[in-house]
Amino acid sequence: MSPKENFLPTIVIVGSQNVGKSSLFNRLIRKRKSIVESTPGVTRNRVNAELIIGNKKIMLIDTGGLKSGTKEVIEQFVYQQVRLTLDEADIIFFVCDAKRGITSSDYNVVSLLRKSSKKVFLVVNKTDNKQIESETYDFYKLGIGKPYPISALSGYGIEGLLKDVVKILPEIPKSKQPPKQKITVAIVGRQNVGKSSFINAVLNQQAVIVDKTPGTTTDAVDIYFEYKDNIFILVDTAGMKHKKKLRKTIDVFSIARSKETIRNAQIVLIMLDAQQGLCVDDIKIIEYVAKNFKPFAVLVNKWDLITHVQQYDYMEALKERLKMLGWVCVIFISCLTKRNITQALDMVPELHERSHKTIKTSQLNKVLEEIQRVKAHPLVHRKKVHVYYGLQTRVSPQEFMLFCNYPELLRQDYLHYIENSIRQHFDLSGVPIRLKLKEST
Repeated sequence: MSPKENFLPTIVIVGSQNVGKSSLFNRLIRKRKSIVESTPGVTRNRVNAELIIGNKKIMLIDTGGLKSGTKEVIEQFVYQQVRLTLDEADIIFFVCDAKRGITSSDYNVVSLLRKSSKKVFLVVNKTDNKQIESETYDFYKLGIGKPYPISALSGYGIEGLLKDVVKILPEIPKSKQPPKQKITVAIVGRQNVGKSSFINAVLNQQAVIVDKTPGTTTDAVDIYFEYKDNIFILVDTAGMKHKKKLRKTIDVFSIARSKETIRNAQIVLIMLDAQQGLCVDDIKIIEYVAKNFKPFAVLVNKWDLITHVQQYDYMEALKERLKMLGWVCVIFISCLTKRNITQALDMVPELHERSHKTIKTSQLNKVLEEIQRVKAHPLVHRKKVHVYYGLQTRVSPQEFMLFCNYPELLRQDYLHYIENSIRQHFDLSGVPIRLKLKEST
């Protein structure tokens, strides 16, 4: 499986650390997707986005900053990932810093680019005034063509750059096949539970940086790949933790981005560490996903390391900690041995289909009648509370309107009973349900 989304022309942004690659990425897509901070090395993994240049749709990829002569493991991973990403490129934006001038790191990037046959645009960022612009001609010394002075901050020079890019963008071949369904899948969980390892296991390559140091992934990372009849957009997110544990500004941005990714996702895969069990932060993540009515499955990773507990007993212990897990799809996996990775992927289109399932009003009302016959609502102030009928008001998320004689008296535990009965009858496991009440006589 390859992360290359081969039906769109691809532009890859490369350069040394802190030259403004992420600022250029955000300027081009017109929103803050890639985290920008003055600290070098904030972007480590690739960040993807689709956009239209002229009248052509392209895939834009922001990459981690390259550091000269480093022996750090993470920096070496960044280098390898950039090298792999360049293989996917149709066009490369090589970004330099006009204020800093040419550096040894720039020459190292040039050496890497010369091994590629791809078209390179030399983008000299932070050209904020005429005096700095006049000095950008020095960048001809790099020997890779004309410098394009720009300012990602103000937008200066961007139009001229894109005008030349459009001229050489390859046309997208027209396919006779119907377009495949795209499903955005957020991979979320605490730090170091194996989110990036899961994506790498899926793709059979080091597409996302993995390190034992918590917090290696700081940005939401989009990976496109085809699986059976679907195109999955896997979004690897930063590890989530409680607000009180946040120490750095970058952590605050990362957690905010992870929450935004959950809200924008169609399906969420929540990862747990089998050795650590269900922690408080895990419960908060699960509750946040359910609160946003996102279909989800729980992946219990590192199951290969568990030898003293049976899977059934472990599952019962999870449900004891969090009753909600009784209606959630839980899959025991190992990113190391690739145990049940395919099962986890197969669950994605199933959850997507369930979240979009339409239910006939007549069928719904038969279920409502039956569940109230089996278990009637208890009397409240000597009043008999009854749901007369219901109807499905929307899908994704699944939403139902219930017409009741005393909606203000309908107890929360009975609402949960109705919700779980609807879910069980119509095979909506893993899909949160929103119930709305309306008075009817």
